Amino acid sequence: VCSANTFGKNLMPRIAAALDTSQISDIIKVISSDTFLRPIYAGNAFATVKSKDPKKCVTIRPTSFDPAPSTGGSAEIVKADAADKTETTQFVKREEIKSDRPELGTARVVVSGRRGMQSGENFKLIQQVADKLNAAIAGTEMEGMSIEDLLASHTNNAAVRNNGGGFYNHTLFWSVMSPNGGGAPTGDLAAAIDASFGDFNSFQQAFAQAAMTRFGSGWAWLCQTDSGLEICSTPNQDNPLMTGIGCGGTPLLGIDVWEHAYYKKFGPGRGDYIAAWWNVVDWDAVASRMN
Repeated sequence: VCSANTFGKNLMPRIAAALDTSQISDIIKVISSDTFLRPIYAGNAFATVKSKDPKKCVTIRPTSFDPAPSTGGSAEIVKADAADKTETTQFVKREEIKSDRPELGTARVVVSGRRGMQSGENFKLIQQVADKLNAAIAGTEMEGMSIEDLLASHTNNAAVRNNGGGFYNHTLFWSVMSPNGGGAPTGDLAAAIDASFGDFNSFQQAFAQAAMTRFGSGWAWLCQTDSGLEICSTPNQDNPLMTGIGCGGTPLLGIDVWEHAYYKKFGPGRGDYIAAWWNVVDWDAVASRMN
């Protein structure tokens, strides 16, 4: 068994070949000792797969299963010697690749009813828009500017607006979610919400209304302004940092209401998606964004 990440997808076919057995990929449910459920057609359908092989080689989507306890259980743990004793392979070198891309560790908890959408490795969108943005500003006066300054001062530049907006919006969206999220805010953030909206429930209702009534694709935001906290929504990849867009404040919290964010799990049920999303909001992360 191996996780269905880049490492697992590279390793497991080799193990299956060495054991002369078939591999079953992307398992999301174990039905029995030889029967498994896996998504097909980009997750739009599911297939039940039965293996008659005595040894099973599978990769699993870890976000589809509850974490295993660190203690207890009756399974035998066998420690294998990692040293290569064959003469058919040779270790050449080890390389560590470092990237200046944003940390996407929280991307794995993008909400589908707490089920998640695999790991940050699969979020090619953020890499693509970052590359397009960098290509657009390279060699110009915009090169080296922070993303916030870019969006505030170059809203009329289509590449900055679309790619920069997509980069900023998704990075914020993933950074304010956690598998241990949910509940209600505390401290200064809770006080600011009460002062601006009356209470937390009233805030949630107003925020959900902004998200529900955003026609087509876009975002809903909680922003900090000079007069307090405000809620607004923006179309496409726009956000309130852009001149003349939305509340005009600093985003503290944002929800993606593009259909790609929820349709796979909730279909047209945007309201169900929003209701589930509150369960993964990391209020400490939101509070850390306040001035």
